[in-house]
Amino acid sequence: MLNQSLLANRRSVARLLLLLQEENLQRKSLLRLHWEDCLSRWRRSRVREVIDRFRSLCSGDEDQQLVSVPQVVQEMKLTQRDLTERRRDVIYNICSLVPPSCSTALVSDWFNQLTAVNQRIDGLHADFLHQLRCSYEQTWRDRLAEVQRCQEELSALQLPEDEVKHVVSSQLLALIGGSQSQDEQRLAALDLCCDSVARRALSLSRCVCVVMRGAALLWETHSRRLERREEELQKHLDDLRRSQQQRIQRKKVHLDDLLGGLRQASSGDALKTSLHKAVRYLQDVKHGCRQCVSDQCQLLDRLPSLFLEELVSYSSSLSSFYRLSHTYRPSPEELQNLHPSSTDPETRPGAEVQKPISCQNDTDPAQPSQDWLTEV
Repeated sequence: MLNQSLLANRRSVARLLLLLQEENLQRKSLLRLHWEDCLSRWRRSRVREVIDRFRSLCSGDEDQQLVSVPQVVQEMKLTQRDLTERRRDVIYNICSLVPPSCSTALVSDWFNQLTAVNQRIDGLHADFLHQLRCSYEQTWRDRLAEVQRCQEELSALQLPEDEVKHVVSSQLLALIGGSQSQDEQRLAALDLCCDSVARRALSLSRCVCVVMRGAALLWETHSRRLERREEELQKHLDDLRRSQQQRIQRKKVHLDDLLGGLRQASSGDALKTSLHKAVRYLQDVKHGCRQCVSDQCQLLDRLPSLFLEELVSYSSSLSSFYRLSHTYRPSPEELQNLHPSSTDPETRPGAEVQKPISCQNDTDPAQPSQDWLTEV
């Protein structure tokens, strides 16, 4: 009986110890699970803090960009306003490129000035884009450096490497990628806009230059034609004067012979005959001079009509160049106001035929003059 009681007690003690061990193991397991759960929640909270801090840092960088970019934009606007005023002044100089002070050289110089101002504006836009890109790139580098620090901080939490890489790639790098993509799209849009503005300004400048150069070329052509007409007229006048001088030189020789015969006359009848011959010859000389002057006046009287013809031709060329349906031609009243002698005096009642100015004070060569006799 005693042995059986001892065996029963031993079995009870062993069972009790087994139950206590099981209970202790269960308690330890629960504590271990609780600790692991708390550690997991703490790690998750730390990961969220890291992610939230990184997002806050990215938002702060964007706010910093919004503060710094307007300063750059304001500086650019001030410089651009000055350049725009300069370009407006250059464009306004078109008003001075009109006849008779216009030429292809002046138009080329005006186009070079306008191109230089446009290039300065384009350079200003390029500098602004460069500064903006540098600012964005610096922000991207700062964010990548912050990602590296966050990765080290996550690794210090003894998280698995795969989990650290997953958090970095899915949370941090994805945020940087989205922000960088938006920045690149903004830069691309600004670059496209600046390029479009530059190409538009260049296209308009070239169009205006082509039109102005064409108009200046028309005026230069018109001026050269007028100069050629004047040279031809001057050549005709010189030919008339030269031929008249040659005739006068020849007649002087003959007149000297007549005067020599007049001096050698031995009788009154011979003196009177020689005197009448000399007077008639001098009247012929005078008539020849009048005729030469009359011919020169007739040539000079053609000058206004030649100029008018060239001006009408220039007006027609301008109308064709600018594709105008109407060509300006002066009316008879305007012609009368500009050049009264261009109209036929016979058509005006009571009008007298006007002689050339150089011939209005001359007398009739057929009538003898006592002045000639006195000179002889």
